[in-house]
Amino acid sequence: GITLIGIARPNFMPVYADALRLLALNAAWLVAGDEPLDELSIAGPSTVFEVTPGGAVSRRVTPADAGLQAHGLDAIRGDDAAYNAAALRRLLMGQRSAYRDAVLLNAAAALVVAGVVSDLPDGAEMAAEVIDDQTALHLLERWVAYK
Repeated sequence: GITLIGIARPNFMPVYADALRLLALNAAWLVAGDEPLDELSIAGPSTVFEVTPGGAVSRRVTPADAGLQAHGLDAIRGDDAAYNAAALRRLLMGQRSAYRDAVLLNAAAALVVAGVVSDLPDGAEMAAEVIDDQTALHLLERWVAYK
């Protein structure tokens, strides 16, 4: 199996890495933004633990590593459910924003750990294509209609 897990407490990452190794996953990434965030941070550096059956390697990742601009966290701060739903719809309709870049960064990480792409820039590009061609929007609309 494969997994991507966000951890808001970076000092816990070695413990999680040890546990994931015991699960014998093919690949896993543990990610933590420095703020701390339980995702890759669009505001600056994050720590990534790449876990394989053979061990774990820690590295630092920034938005620039995916070809993205850094943004302050205030630019992606959410609010109530209606506000967040509207922000998601704008994102899926192609609006370029800090929120979009945060989604692209974390989607890129998921695509790398899944082995779909080889690096973060390719992952960010693929995620952007799925948003820009409205594939992601159409999927959301199908989920909403399913209820």
